Order: sequence, then C-alpha cells, then structure tokens
Amino acid sequence: MDQHYTRSAHKHRKKCGWNYEILLPETIIKYMAGDTFELEIINFADAYGKIPLVKIWLKGHIFWQGEHSIAPGAHKVIFVADEGYEVTPLAPVFAEVLNQVAR
Repeated sequence: MDQHYTRSAHKHRKKCGWNYEILLPETIIKYMAGDTFELEIINFADAYGKIPLVKIWLKGHIFWQGEHSIAPGAHKVIFVADEGYEVTPLAPVFAEVLNQVAR
C-alpha cells in the first residue's frame, strides 16, 4: 500500500467567535491506496505546543473534483470521514468541557 505523509505544526493563533484563542493544530495526513486517507489532528492549549488539548482522528475517502482553477497543478478534493471518527481529550479540563456540552 502506497502511503504519503504530510505533517505540519502551526504555531499561529486564530481568534474564535467565543473570545478566546485557539492554536492551529499539528496535523498528520496519510494518503493511501484506493483514494482513502487517515487524518490525525492534535490541538494544543498553549502557543508553544507543549500542552496537548485534544486529538481528533478521521478515516475515510477522497473524492477528486478536478483541477483547481486558480492554483495550477493543484486539485480540488472532498474528504469524507465515512470510515472512522474519534475525539480523544488529552487534558482533564477539556474532558470536563466536553462532558458539560454533551449533557
């Protein structure tokens, strides 16, 4: 099975509508045979990437939409997480927030 990995760590902050800042996540994407993928995202609570907050894992299919109109050589794709989805809190405080929202 041919796999391609893309890993990126973003240390930039982005404002949210709820008046707090989140850190853009570390992302690992595995592109696999049969137009399938696995995506793991780890979001951090601090600007230095030292305090992991949550891990999100997705698995599914890639649907190719053709060439991108403004980026030569790039393609438009749709990622559909139709094979798996997991959210794992990595910090107790974040687990508490998820439990409150899920009520």
